[in-house]
Amino acid sequence: MRIEYKIFFFVTLIIFGLLYVGLDAGIQVSWAYSYHNFTEIYTDSDIVIRGVPRTSYQTSFKWETVHQVTILEMIKGEKPAHIISVSQVGGYHFLNKIVEPDSFPLYHKGDELILFLKAGENGNDIKYYSVGGPQGSYEVQESQVFPIGDRFSSNLITNGTDVSIFIDYLKTIE
Repeated sequence: MRIEYKIFFFVTLIIFGLLYVGLDAGIQVSWAYSYHNFTEIYTDSDIVIRGVPRTSYQTSFKWETVHQVTILEMIKGEKPAHIISVSQVGGYHFLNKIVEPDSFPLYHKGDELILFLKAGENGNDIKYYSVGGPQGSYEVQESQVFPIGDRFSSNLITNGTDVSIFIDYLKTIE
């Protein structure tokens, strides 16, 4: 192969590589378990909260974001603290572009959420994880509950259920 072709091939690879890295990327995640109803996911959760992410940071593992979530209401379990750490798959990579699961976008600062959470170890601190990924995370918009992620479909959909009715229903499970 002539040197001109090698250089052309090399430059082409670099250009396509830079274009690829510059795009926001979705990742495909296979969740370990799929819940069939709210009783299952509620029972499997250590705590269920209504809360608001206040700040977020990326861990040294580049595809993990930890949100500091202020608890507004405990739906299940004892309140561990006023603010808890909630880990989520996704984060920023080279050129500050976001990488997140297509079905489970990152939480946004200030959004009101209902979260089904399990506790995990984070050194001496407790870090919580959404049970079932997107199945354990719901957003409250104008007093109505919606699943997180436009493209996620599940039999646990609450599209537009009144938040008070939803929380009252969850409190009847046990």
